[in-house]
Amino acid sequence: LIPGETSVIFLEQAAKQLGLDKDILLKEFQAQAPYDEGVFLPETYKIPKGITENLLIQMLLNHAEISNKKTSEKIFGDYNPKKWHQYIIIASVIQKEAANENEMPIVASVIYNRLKKGMKLQMDGTLNYGIYSHVKV
Repeated sequence: LIPGETSVIFLEQAAKQLGLDKDILLKEFQAQAPYDEGVFLPETYKIPKGITENLLIQMLLNHAEISNKKTSEKIFGDYNPKKWHQYIIIASVIQKEAANENEMPIVASVIYNRLKKGMKLQMDGTLNYGIYSHVKV
């Protein structure tokens, strides 16, 4: 998974590479995933040969859940899946908005200040978000 890639594009690519049915894979994802985005970890996966669509989604979600829980407990001392997902969303927006790592704290402060004031974020990463919004045509 490439960082910043949408779940749908990732699953379409996985289906193609693994010879799986894209529609079944997407249905399994919709049935099993707690959220539409931010549920897969951006890394390289070793997938068993002959895996089914159902088992692939289970494997990817379980891997992410175990890793997220471990990281959250290390950082915060506990794990709240809903709160963790909110952190993932904010981190994703920061990553999309910042031109480099030096800008990330500035973007983060803008986000948190706007959230504190109840403002809309009004950032490209939130306004122009969609399945293929970042793909050049």
